Amino acid sequence: MAGRGRRAPRTAAPKLEGAARMCIGCRGSFLRDTLIRIIRGPAGEIGVDRYLKAPGRGAHLCYSRGCIEAAVKRKAIGRAFPGVPGPNPPPDVDTLVSQVVDAIDARIRDALTLGRLRGLVTSGADALDGAFTAGRLALVVLATDTAENSAHRWAAREKAAELPLVHFSTAAELGRTQGAETRIAVGVTDAALAQTILSEFERRSRVLVAS
Repeated sequence: MAGRGRRAPRTAAPKLEGAARMCIGCRGSFLRDTLIRIIRGPAGEIGVDRYLKAPGRGAHLCYSRGCIEAAVKRKAIGRAFPGVPGPNPPPDVDTLVSQVVDAIDARIRDALTLGRLRGLVTSGADALDGAFTAGRLALVVLATDTAENSAHRWAAREKAAELPLVHFSTAAELGRTQGAETRIAVGVTDAALAQTILSEFERRSRVLVAS
């Protein structure tokens, strides 16, 4: 008589390493550091916690326009912050997207500033040309108002050397991150910093583009 087959042992669902939070848009569970954190300020205003460090209660969202739209449509943000004063209603989709993008852009500028202080970026025509020739560039951040001939030159370098290139901010704003009046481009020479900045651009794209 054939014996009964044994049941396969249950396999526990994989656990996320680190602090996990639920996205109030899709209701999935994700690592806290990969999510947008929404907070209520002291005056009742609702906004984005740029570095996930602000005190008080918070709600979380994926870096996804779809999740932002779902949270607003279901009024999940208002429910996450009961008792919000009337003059400070939860933001609409466009306002919240704008706040998230502003937070991302601020982190990118902070990363470039910190990179300068730590010697992980370079800027200025001669320094950039030297770093490119030496193969030291891991990423180039090009100002959106760069002259057409300079933009074409860096685009050709991007293609020839498979060098990641992103367009960001103005020459004046890039200059401020480098302690200069203007900079048309900033070269990142550290691979880890380059990946951090590229990750922020990926988040930016997911928030701006409808799924």
